[in-house]
Amino acid sequence: MNQVIVLHNQSLLDLCIQGYGNLVPLMDLAIANGISITDILTPGTVLVLPESVNQNTDIQKYYKDKQLTPATSVSDATLGDISSPDGIGYMIIESTFKVA
Repeated sequence: MNQVIVLHNQSLLDLCIQGYGNLVPLMDLAIANGISITDILTPGTVLVLPESVNQNTDIQKYYKDKQLTPATSVSDATLGDISSPDGIGYMIIESTFKVA
């Protein structure tokens, strides 16, 4: 079994793509580490990558050659920074504007 260290903003899906080149072994990865596929990972945590026959070596090679590490996790704090849409298309009568 190989190991991987979780980086900032990495999700289990990111680690699955990084380790296997696809998402097929995602459940095996979650079970091997005793976590859910939706758990928020802590940077610096060491996870095991169990052996899998479901690997896409082309994708793995692409990430390795480009020195890319996917990190697409969105936290609640990040979601709070996203402002809600505004403008006439999103206005609600008596809620976001008053008719006089």
